[in-house]
Amino acid sequence: MRNGNFIKEKTEYLKEKFKTQEGLWDFFIGTAIWSFIIIEYNKVIFAKILEFVSFLPEGNVLKYIAYLIFGVFGSLLGIAISVILNKIFKLLFNGGLK
Repeated sequence: MRNGNFIKEKTEYLKEKFKTQEGLWDFFIGTAIWSFIIIEYNKVIFAKILEFVSFLPEGNVLKYIAYLIFGVFGSLLGIAISVILNKIFKLLFNGGLK
């Protein structure tokens, strides 16, 4: 999105997601998986991240960096979950991976 309207782009993405079987599959299955990971393992993941950045001084900067790393990790994990679910969907419902 180059010089676009961020909110408009996000809204269009969400509308399109619910128009496809793969999008619905990703939403209903992927959201449940991602929510499970966040609820069950967020303290463990965050503790590991804090351990990783323990060389930084205590305070708000440390927390900010830890939250930022958690967000990047979460985004990448979310993408991985979506890709894997898409491949499973194609395997189950389209007769194989393409």
